[in-house]
Amino acid sequence: MQKKIIALAIAAAFAAPAVALADVTMYGSMDGGFRHQTNDAASAGTTDSMQMGQYNTARFGMKGSDDLGDGMKANVVLETSLAPPGVGSNTAISGPQAVTSDFSSANPFGLLFDRQATIGLSGGWGSFDMGWNYTTSFKVIKSFDPFDYKYLGVAQAKTADYTDRTGNLTYTGKFGDVTVLAEYDVTNATKTTQPTTGAGRAVGVMYASGPINVGASYTAIESSVGSDTPVTHVSLGGGFKFGDGKVSVGYAKKATKTTASDSTQADMWLGASYNVSSKIGATAAYYSRASNTGAAGASDSTSKVAMIGVTYNLSKATQLYLETDKTTTVAAAAGSPDVITTGTSFGLSTSF
Repeated sequence: MQKKIIALAIAAAFAAPAVALADVTMYGSMDGGFRHQTNDAASAGTTDSMQMGQYNTARFGMKGSDDLGDGMKANVVLETSLAPPGVGSNTAISGPQAVTSDFSSANPFGLLFDRQATIGLSGGWGSFDMGWNYTTSFKVIKSFDPFDYKYLGVAQAKTADYTDRTGNLTYTGKFGDVTVLAEYDVTNATKTTQPTTGAGRAVGVMYASGPINVGASYTAIESSVGSDTPVTHVSLGGGFKFGDGKVSVGYAKKATKTTASDSTQADMWLGASYNVSSKIGATAAYYSRASNTGAAGASDSTSKVAMIGVTYNLSKATQLYLETDKTTTVAAAAGSPDVITTGTSFGLSTSF
């Protein structure tokens, strides 16, 4: 209740005229941790770092809704990353989700709210939103990632997506145990200049009932102006719950076609989680990625990640966490040595 009162005061202060939404909630998470990492390459050595967003991305957001009557609502979401200057980052995270010394400028809808900035309508038919939002493939893949998008600097399910956010129009409808998603990416839809990529379209479906959940998505990105580089992305996976545990498996493939060659990235993963007690949880997963540039004679460059994580619940909102991982990168060039990186992360995460 106190959070809602504070949020209503903030909304009223920024409103013009000063009219607050009927229901506004603030939420967020903070995460601080330490990571020790060793690279077997002589030039890399060992590094120690303090990191924000190591286990769970540090964020702050506000959700608001206005009851329009007859079961209809107008909805607003504003969410930003929290990354104080001078704090170390997970360099494996790229794009708008990257933890940097400043807010990300990659959000075309506003510098501050780099994670989400949407407005839309919802009702018995589902919800329609537009703005800076999560993509369909991001939402689907999250449903069967063993680590549930934790440790984004290490685990590879999130980076198996085509992109995590974009400026889009999205529809979400829930019909019994089935959730249907549709997306039109308009960030780069202009045809008068040279965008990085063309407009995108995506569809997805998720099913969850009892111990079973499955999901699939398909994304198609048009060629950019003056080039012939269409992109397709597919994902498929699911999970099965048993008692206090769950197993998850997933697959995703991105293909970029050009006049000279076709490049691909194929990701697969398998993992399991188990609640040892009401306070202790454990998760283990294995991720594999094969990338091929499509050039004549090119071989796959393979990355493999094995990781184990343990959490201890201090309360419903606050956790201690500990994780260890090993990443093996097999170079595409024949005779080149494998690069092996091992790491250990621990820290404290809380949400509100």
